[in-house]
Amino acid sequence: LIQSFQRDSIQCTLCIAAMDRVYKALESGASGQVIKSGMEAICQVLPDNTAKSQCIQFVDQEYTGLIAWLETAYSSETLCTLMGACKYPVPPINSGCDACLVGFTFLEDIFQFTPSKELIKSGLNFVCKIFPSGDIRNTCEGFLDQEFDKLMDWIDKQFPPTFICTVIDACQYPFEPIEDGLCIFCEGA
Repeated sequence: LIQSFQRDSIQCTLCIAAMDRVYKALESGASGQVIKSGMEAICQVLPDNTAKSQCIQFVDQEYTGLIAWLETAYSSETLCTLMGACKYPVPPINSGCDACLVGFTFLEDIFQFTPSKELIKSGLNFVCKIFPSGDIRNTCEGFLDQEFDKLMDWIDKQFPPTFICTVIDACQYPFEPIEDGLCIFCEGA
């Protein structure tokens, strides 16, 4: 059902196809201009004009870093979902914890390029879109509205996705205390 839903979305199909071409161009050593054109083509399939212009601006400003980031080999499906072109990843992510880890790992990578606060806010909103419509997505969006500044601080301090996803109750990871009994991540908070 989820895979057929994906195929029915033309912008999702186009995004995945374009992202696959960008990956093939990277693998074959294509020129920078060919790869950049491919990435800008992906921006054109995003659902609204604001997202399109932010995407193109990001590609133009962060091209060199973006190439290194793409080489981390996120799947085309995951990237297109995070960009908003797809409604749900193919194959589906199995749990809220998995979705949170994928989303915050993605944002952690984006944060290396010092994006604007608006782009980070958009990225965090895209993390919520990993979840199917319903209570989990609504909870995620509400949490972002209330805790955006705190999340920015955690990402800026380079807290790992496992910590962030545990604190927001998406995952349940135990944290080892350091010598004085404090959680290792609490030092920077």
